[in-house]
Amino acid sequence: MNEKLSLKMELNYERKSQKAANNIYIRQNFDEPMQEYNFTSKRHYDYLLVPVLLKYSFINKDSFYLNGGPFIGFLLQSKFTNDLNVSGFGSSDVVTTKNNKKTDFGLSFGLGKNFDLKKNKTIYLEIRENLGLTNTSKIDVWNGGTVKTNAMNIIVGMSFN
Repeated sequence: MNEKLSLKMELNYERKSQKAANNIYIRQNFDEPMQEYNFTSKRHYDYLLVPVLLKYSFINKDSFYLNGGPFIGFLLQSKFTNDLNVSGFGSSDVVTTKNNKKTDFGLSFGLGKNFDLKKNKTIYLEIRENLGLTNTSKIDVWNGGTVKTNAMNIIVGMSFN
């Protein structure tokens, strides 16, 4: 657009993770008391993200910059695992993609620094927050909750002018 203001579009792979400490009470047989089991569950969400960002450079092109704008994410796969060792309750790498919406929408905000290499090549280093705004779960969440994505990224990239 001009020396300080530009439009930037990217295609990024992003893995978002969730980890939780859980406990459950299980009765193995009717004549035994309930036993408490503690376990950890993990979810991994693999996305292709397409952010469209308005970038403002301070001073000149070889300087610090701020950017922000919307993104759309496309879910490739999600997996659920836990370390519960009780017969009939444990799981390992259960694909749960069908329980999630295929698209995620949100806002990206970043702060970065450009490093000019040659006349038409620039390396950039950026810290970016991707804040999902939509509920990505197809199934009901306990107590009327929602599932939204959020990711903090450190990005190293190269641009060609």
